[in-house]
Amino acid sequence: MKYLLGLGDYSKLEAAVDAFSNGTGECLLDVRDRGLKFESSPNCTALSVLSKSYLAAGGQKEDEPSPLSAKANYARSVAMSARAVSCVGGGFQIFW
Repeated sequence: MKYLLGLGDYSKLEAAVDAFSNGTGECLLDVRDRGLKFESSPNCTALSVLSKSYLAAGGQKEDEPSPLSAKANYARSVAMSARAVSCVGGGFQIFW
């Protein structure tokens, strides 16, 4: 799939996905393990910028390489989990 975007574009997209993924992981650690609220965590508040960088690099397009799309989707679910953990006051909640 690298050939569809061009190597430079793929590298930018890959870097943006990695940054977003790492940011969501740190955000979850902040709210779950470090006791910070989503709104007061620098890692969580940075997700908006990281998400916009991912979109600007070509994320969420039909020709996005599948492994990167899967990694970005997983990162979004981690971010939503962090938000949910923050809203309920930390710890784990069973949803189903």
